[in-house]
This record gives sequence, C-alpha cells and structure tokens, in this order.
Amino acid sequence: MSATSQESPQAGCCGVHDCVKIFRVFQMARGASKIALALTALVLTLAWGSILDVFWVSAGGGISRGETLSYVMDRSVDMPYEPRSGDAGIYAEYSAHMRAQVYGLCSSVIPVDGLAGTASGFVGSFGRMCQGTTWLLRYHPWFALVFFPVTLLIWALFGGMICRIAAVEFARDEVISLKDAFAFVRKRYFGGFVMAPLAPLLIMAVVAVLLVLGGLVLSIPVLGDFLGGLFFFLALLGGLIGAILLIGFSAGGSLFWPAIAAEGTTTFDAFSTSFHYVYTRPWRSALYGLVAFLYGSVCWLFVHFLAHVTLLFTHTFVGRGTVAERTAGTVEVSKLDALWSYDRFLGEAHSWMSGAISGSDWLGAVLIGMWVCLVIALVWAFLVSFYFCASTVIYFLLRRAVDLTDYERVEEVEEYTSEEASPPQPVVSEPPPAPEPAPAPAEEPPATSMSPPWPSTDQPSPDAETPPQSDSI
Repeated sequence: MSATSQESPQAGCCGVHDCVKIFRVFQMARGASKIALALTALVLTLAWGSILDVFWVSAGGGISRGETLSYVMDRSVDMPYEPRSGDAGIYAEYSAHMRAQVYGLCSSVIPVDGLAGTASGFVGSFGRMCQGTTWLLRYHPWFALVFFPVTLLIWALFGGMICRIAAVEFARDEVISLKDAFAFVRKRYFGGFVMAPLAPLLIMAVVAVLLVLGGLVLSIPVLGDFLGGLFFFLALLGGLIGAILLIGFSAGGSLFWPAIAAEGTTTFDAFSTSFHYVYTRPWRSALYGLVAFLYGSVCWLFVHFLAHVTLLFTHTFVGRGTVAERTAGTVEVSKLDALWSYDRFLGEAHSWMSGAISGSDWLGAVLIGMWVCLVIALVWAFLVSFYFCASTVIYFLLRRAVDLTDYERVEEVEEYTSEEASPPQPVVSEPPPAPEPAPAPAEEPPATSMSPPWPSTDQPSPDAETPPQSDSI
C-alpha cells in the first residue's frame, strides 16, 4: 500500500495539505501516451473543423477575418453587432480567438501589473472566451450543431483514455497500456463518456422549454394572467433547477470523465457524484481548482517558452548557414526566411513568403512547416493532457474529502483486461470417469515335485558322487 493510502482523512481538513498532490500532475501530464492521445484528438478536431470550413465557405457561408473579435468588442461597448461575410472559415476564426484567450488566461498568472491587473486579465480573458462561444452558437447555430457533436465524440474517446491512464497512475503508480485504456473506454463510451456531459445539458434544455411554454401561457389575456400569476412559483422552481445545473456543470463538469475513469460509473452516477462533491465541498473545490490553474499555467508557459527557444535557436543558426537568398519584393532575405518566417512569440509561429519562393522551394516550405507545426501542436497537447490529469487528481482529492475513500480505490484493471484478452469458452461437462477394473488375482506359481511325472532318461553326471560299494566275498 502506498503512502497516500496510509494518511488520515483528516490530515488535510482544510484541503491545503492535499494540494501538494496536485504538483504530481506535471509528471503525469508529460507521459508519452497521454501526449500522443491529446495530439491525436487535436489533429482530428482541426481536421473536422477545416473540412467544415471548406464546405461552408464554398457554400457562401464564409465570414470576414477577425469577426469573433469584432463581436466581442461591439458587445463590450453595447453596440449592435452586424455579421459580415468574407472568405474566412468559421472554425478558423473561432479557434484562433479561443487560443488567444487561453493564452491570456495562462498569462494572467504572471503579476506584471499587480494582483489587480492579474485578476482583470483573468476575468477579461474568461469573459471573451464565453462571448466567443456565444457568438458561435447565436450567429452560426447550424455550424455549431454539426461541429460540436462530432467534437464530443472525438474528445470522449481520447479524453476518457487520458483520464483512465491518469486515474490508475495516481491511485497505484501504474501506467496501463493504450490497449487497456481503450478497452475500458469502449465499454463505457456512449453510456458514460458521451452522455455524461450531455445529460445535464439536456435537462437544462427541457427546463428551458417548459419555461418558454409557461411564458406562452402568460401571454394569453385574462386567463393567462390568472394562471401565470398563480403558478409562477413553478417558473421560479424551474429557474432554480436550471441555476443549480448550470453552476454545477460549470464547476464540476471537468469531473465527469474522471469519475467514470475511476469508478466505471454510469452517466447519472458520474454527473450526480460530481455535483455532490462540488456542492458539498465548494471552498475545497475552489481551492483545488485555483491551485491546479496556477500550477498548470506556470507549467504550460514554461513548455511554451521552451518550444519558443527551440524554434528560435533552430531558425537563427540554420539561417546563418543558408547562403542562398530570395527576393521578397524589394528586400533580400535568406532562403530559410523565405521558407519559414519566424518572428513572433505567439500567433502563427509558422508562415512563409509566398512571393519569394518558387519551384522546389515549396516542397521545403511544406516539409519544414510540418515539423514546426508538430512542435507547436505538442505544446497544446501538453496543456490538454495537464487539464485531464489535473481534473482526475482533483476528483480523487474530493472523493477522499467527502466519502473518505482511499486513494488506491480504482476499478480493477483485471475486470476488463481478462475478458478482452480471451473470450469466454463454452463449458463442456465431462463424463464421470469409468470405474477402474478390479485387479486380477495373482497367479500362484505351479507346484513343483521332487520327481518328474515321466521316467527320466537323463544320465547321472560324471561329477556326481557315487555311494561306496561294499566288498563281497
């Protein structure tokens, strides 16, 4: 039994002592299997969004560049927003906006302008992130209706696998294989990982529809005034249910998949348990979330800085060795600058000067871009892995605080690996063994007589002694 399971449940009564365990997340998040899963999910999401962008733009649904930011700025000054058409894709604009806000959130932990500036940066970035999602749902609902369900299917699989690997690793210091993690998630895919985040959303949607119907009743003259006023308490009750679900989903939604990964529970058990933990220990949940956010932001900024220095070091010295030059307008640049222009710490870390390259230069630009984009994608993959690992650790800490459950308690790996390894074989009843035959009686040796039953014709042996003969007279 590990040391974590021997600690008293009251050792960290205020949650501060348990926060130390969150610092294990960095080591867990940088695991190769988790990074590979996160990278695969990011690539699939990017591919799906890009496919939809091509289809939408070709169908005349393109938007102008910077449209999401325009909506956010107009809302900040209470100005009406007018959508504008263009040649940019909806997903490209939405994802660029969300990436910028994520970096703003993580950068807010650095107190450049003091604590007030840090808090303002966090709140501002979080608010713009929510406004970006509101823009997508409100002004491009059909795109969101196609994009989000497939995205949920992608992340339910790969995010669930990351949570399962992290749960076993935190509980028992064991790293299970990708095959075992996939087998676990596959058995609980639709009934657990897919439906867990959808269940509270569907309940909120039902409550919202009922409230809308109540508003229609209220709009009826005379009778609606009487019935609407008399039963308005039902509307308030529906609003309370919606508020509880919305707050619980916002605060405990990150615990849905870790609950399934650790317990193997169903959809209802997953979100009800997460809501129970958050509402039972709200301050402890906030403390764990704050520590995980601060620590994760510092870790991600470090990884981001490491990638930046790697790319900058490579670009600087490879560029020194590139003697061939290209012309970009009226400026002479090195061949590497033409193939790969890297002059920004953020944003598009890879771009090329299309006017300065031709012929086989395009092949080099594409191949260099592939490797550079892989480095950038690994930085974001680490952030995704850290998020799921931190959520899993927080779930274990809250479970310990609320239910006094040991850290090592996690669904046994053998419960599904043995079934996956060999299918059940039909049981064949064997006939009872035949009774052994009684042993045959031992044969007695034949009796021997001193004289044979027939006359003997054998002559006496010459060596045999003869009796002495007496002398006759």
